[in-house]
Amino acid sequence: MNIVNKLTIRNLQKNKKRTIVTLFGTIISVAMIFAVTTIAASMMDLLQRNAISNTGEWHVAYEDVSGPEVEALRTFDRTSELILHNKLGFVEEDARSSDENKSFLFINEFNEAGFNYFPIELSSGRLPHSSKELVLSTAVEEAFSLGETITLTYGNRFDEEGLFLDEYSLPEGTYGTDGQYIPNEETLEITGEREFTIVGFIEVPSWEPAWGPAHTAITMYDEKELVSETVSAGLIVVDHVNRSLYGDVKILNKELGKDASFNDELLRYYGLTLNDELQLTLYTAITIILVIIVIGSISLIFNAFAISVSERSQQLGMLSSVGATKRQKRNSVYFEGVLIGAISIPIGLLAGYTGIAITFHFIDGMFQSTLGIDQELYAVVTPTAVLAALAISIVTIFFSCYVPARRASKISAIDAIRQTHDVKLTKKVLKTSKLTKWLYGMEAELALKNLKRNKKRYYITVFSLIVSIILFLSVTFFTSTMTQSMMMTQQDPQYDISVYSEEGERDYESILTDREAMERVQTAQLITSVTVIGDVREAQIPERLKRDIDTWGQTIEEFDYTVDLIGLDKASYEAILGDATETGEQRSADNTVPAIVLETIQYPDDDAGQYVQTNAIDTSIGDTIQLIHQDWGDENVTTPLAPVEVIGLTDERPLSVGNVYLGNLVLMMETETLEALLADIEDDSVGYEQLYLKSDDPNETAAAIEALGNGQLQTYNFYERVESDLQMVVVVSVFTYGFIALITLISVANIINTISTGVGLRKRELAMYRSIGMTPHSFRKMIRYESLFYGIHSLIIGLPLSLGIMYGMYHTMVGSFVYPFTIPWVAIISVIIAVFGIVTFAMRYASSKMKKESIIDGLKQENS
Repeated sequence: MNIVNKLTIRNLQKNKKRTIVTLFGTIISVAMIFAVTTIAASMMDLLQRNAISNTGEWHVAYEDVSGPEVEALRTFDRTSELILHNKLGFVEEDARSSDENKSFLFINEFNEAGFNYFPIELSSGRLPHSSKELVLSTAVEEAFSLGETITLTYGNRFDEEGLFLDEYSLPEGTYGTDGQYIPNEETLEITGEREFTIVGFIEVPSWEPAWGPAHTAITMYDEKELVSETVSAGLIVVDHVNRSLYGDVKILNKELGKDASFNDELLRYYGLTLNDELQLTLYTAITIILVIIVIGSISLIFNAFAISVSERSQQLGMLSSVGATKRQKRNSVYFEGVLIGAISIPIGLLAGYTGIAITFHFIDGMFQSTLGIDQELYAVVTPTAVLAALAISIVTIFFSCYVPARRASKISAIDAIRQTHDVKLTKKVLKTSKLTKWLYGMEAELALKNLKRNKKRYYITVFSLIVSIILFLSVTFFTSTMTQSMMMTQQDPQYDISVYSEEGERDYESILTDREAMERVQTAQLITSVTVIGDVREAQIPERLKRDIDTWGQTIEEFDYTVDLIGLDKASYEAILGDATETGEQRSADNTVPAIVLETIQYPDDDAGQYVQTNAIDTSIGDTIQLIHQDWGDENVTTPLAPVEVIGLTDERPLSVGNVYLGNLVLMMETETLEALLADIEDDSVGYEQLYLKSDDPNETAAAIEALGNGQLQTYNFYERVESDLQMVVVVSVFTYGFIALITLISVANIINTISTGVGLRKRELAMYRSIGMTPHSFRKMIRYESLFYGIHSLIIGLPLSLGIMYGMYHTMVGSFVYPFTIPWVAIISVIIAVFGIVTFAMRYASSKMKKESIIDGLKQENS
């Protein structure tokens, strides 16, 4: 080891406080980078495992494949395993069945790969080894016994009109004049018979539809059947999941002459989607976040090394005076970076992993409860995550050292010993406005002169604050836009449970007053929905809708809105009116009906490949909309209704309303008002009142309601259907809010490190002020003004830059999501308060330490 490197090590040992601060900052940066990559890998792993438990571990599927086609699937370059899944048919259960809603068995056949890769959980016994053996769902375990031999006759179901019904389908029905639902008849056409021995029972599969008509039965598929028949589905388990899969499958489609389907629920958690625009948007957003991480890390570590070079300037000058070359001085800074990295990177990796592992341990139960999944959340470390964290950390430390190293190489012996490179005093440089002293006093003028005299340290501190402002606002904005974008992809209504009662209001009241049924309910709305036609003025049609009307081949005069009239119970109506963005009193009470307009709508525009948020109608308080009721059985029969007067504009949707598309309009009014509006309509199909609920635990609430109904209540648990879609929103929220916490930590550490170290380097200067009689009150006042100048300067630069970056993020999201750009005022105000608070705290904390030192010691000291 050469003498320069030995001096570098000795300098690190001598300046323990600065070394510890630098190590701490670097460890935080490395830990943050590794924590982010670990969170991403862990979340993807959790969602992949959960998707596999729901749909099976397969990636590509072809339906109704014959023997030659199965062979083509086996020899496909991307095939690791091939699952053969044949749907043998329905078995009509006899008196053994006690479940009125599931009156069939449905026999599935799987080859051996199917048992390995499909979510089949054995409860007792064993899995089938031949096509003569059968396992049944535990739901029918009481009706059958292990080892029992049974003969089952199976076939296909058809409705009254001869339409095929699969395991997900129920026959359609009609409503009688009394509103009672009457299902259509169905028939079972027998296709075969087979004798089975029951060898086991399995847990009710997650892929068995809860609303379906059949319990699951599984047997082994005999591939000899492929000689003369086709198998219902061939499912490919691919070897390496990457984006090229889509292109390879297109080639296979051409070879087979049929189109494949993909396991989108699983592939989305490998980062794959067929929507190229959405894929680009997500990758762009992730890239922006990674850039923010690196900038924040470089800022923190760069400041540490820049201060180090400033402290070591005399030492480097002395080395230069005894013959040290520019290369040796430059390499001494790089060597310091290597030492810092060698210590901090392993500790940072361990700290990042430990922090995430502990966090996951404590939130695992809550996470599973929130998502409604059984999979355990634990930290997953992949080689890619480790290598990515290492690479980003090494590059970050290198670039943090690069500028200070170049600066160190240029320090001459004379300048370094005299320290003329840091402080160059001229009258022009130190000139301040007389107004500053007149308005704020001598302390403010002195504070401003101090900042001008120590420009490099001032710029480093301001730069650190600017980066912190940008980091926090950018990530906060990214969080809100990603959450908003993910919510826009949810095309379903907001309710968890809907309940229809033939007895109407009486049964609904029994639910709403039942303590057990309502214990977990957040919101309950009694809603009546009716669809009518809306005749509006041209001025009320938004420009985006006018463009769409042209593409539809219509004229503005020919166009009519499709209007959903929503009748709400009094409490729900008043709650929505109270939260409306604009409200007013009804002006024409005699001949109009008051209503609230759902002003802002969001929907996926498939043609444009975007998710759009826009106005449904251009209207204002007091406007009227003419409504017409049309008999959907006879388009020529129409009845004009009383015009609706707009008394409220809102963005809040009723629980029953999902995405609303352009050309559709939602009007909300009290149920009594709706009934009065439609009083003259003689149409039995004019809507039925239903109860919609949003619950903390939808499954528990649904069970409590069903227990109340005694078969009279029709309960639909919509939560089960949208659960997998909601997972992504929750994951994005957990990931991004956790990331905000990390960014806040690194930003605060950056600011405090820079300011406290900078004040520490000014010990001689501050001791001089005390020596000439500056009082503690004046000293504190000067520090406050310095804090004020730091904060104002950083906000003047940081806020416009942050807004520019936020708009850039918004612009990238507009490729797939369309909604107006909104400035996050709450976050900006929080940042302004935080900047002044943190700067003031850091400066007062650093300067308070000097009170313990004598003036003589302070004047003697050259560096901290």
